[in-house]
Amino acid sequence: MSKYLLILLFLHLYACSLVVPPSKVPSALYPEWAHHHWVWLSSDRANQKSLLEFVDEFLDRDIKVGAVDIDSQWSTADNNFVWNTAKYPNASEMVQKFHSKGVKVILWVTTMINTDSPTFQYGKNHSYFLNDGTTIKWWHGEGAFIDYTYPEAVDWWHQQMDQVINIGIDGWKCDGTDPFIFELIIPYGHGGLLSERDYANYYYR
Repeated sequence: MSKYLLILLFLHLYACSLVVPPSKVPSALYPEWAHHHWVWLSSDRANQKSLLEFVDEFLDRDIKVGAVDIDSQWSTADNNFVWNTAKYPNASEMVQKFHSKGVKVILWVTTMINTDSPTFQYGKNHSYFLNDGTTIKWWHGEGAFIDYTYPEAVDWWHQQMDQVINIGIDGWKCDGTDPFIFELIIPYGHGGLLSERDYANYYYR
């Protein structure tokens, strides 16, 4: 055997030794629909009719849609969890239609209760907000932060959420109001002082 063939054989065997063996990829911790498109319309364009038509435009082109994200203004006031029937006249029927198409329904939510919300005064009277109800200005108005360290406040919050969970929605788009607690300077709740990271953990979990 010529020295050139020996060199080639050596290089082949060396290259084979560098091949990484197959690995087993564990199953994802989230469902398959999360891999498909999540679609949304801006709040000034979104309503029951426009969203159903928008999703159909994808599906008619064989583009899979995992979820529709219904942006702010779906409720009569930010985070009061009461459907705005002027835009969504039959939310339950809408959710069922999306589900029949294999599309999940996600609703916009934040940590804020605005001063003009019908639930604000009740929350303040029951000490359900951070810093004794101190308000700050954010991109949707002026409001206070729900105090997730107070179990009674969380129960109140969840009872309101149940109004829409009970018609079959699949989850929440938790918009990023948590960093705004820096505007409170020294944020605190029933559980004591809070860092932004603490508050974010309560909010997103």
